Amino acid sequence: MSAWFVRSLDHGDTHLGDPEDSAVVRPAPAVAPRCAPDAPFHPMNRRPMDFCFFEWQMCRDCLAVVGRPRDLRPLLAVAG
Repeated sequence: MSAWFVRSLDHGDTHLGDPEDSAVVRPAPAVAPRCAPDAPFHPMNRRPMDFCFFEWQMCRDCLAVVGRPRDLRPLLAVAG
């Protein structure tokens, strides 16, 4: 099961990692993100999050890996 790990508070810099992975131990010393498994980082949050608190923080590439849309499109209401 994937969880979110915060690399920084920059836009799109919260990444999916796998807490069951042998490289990830709780509390997580390093996380290999789904979008770049060869580029581990030390997360700001030491415990995995089931969901990201701010949707602008989620990495678009990590979202694409799990089959979620990269861009959220606004709904358009048309009066008839």
